[in-house]
Amino acid sequence: MNQLTELLKIEKIFVKVLAVESPRAINKTDCEEWDSLKHIELILELEDEFDLEISDDAALKITDFNSCLEIINGIKE
Repeated sequence: MNQLTELLKIEKIFVKVLAVESPRAINKTDCEEWDSLKHIELILELEDEFDLEISDDAALKITDFNSCLEIINGIKE
């Protein structure tokens, strides 16, 4: 999977789960929709889409689009 496809998939998940228009511009503290339940839903969607397991420690580090991309890339390596 190329990086552009990966970016678009993550973007789509953020839009679906958090109901935001610009997923790259938000972070966990500024997005009212991003509560603990949405965070879990986001993690589950990412795990399903990329066929991987995100540890609890890694899940806690996902606070915005870029940190999500870094975590996904780190797990896949």
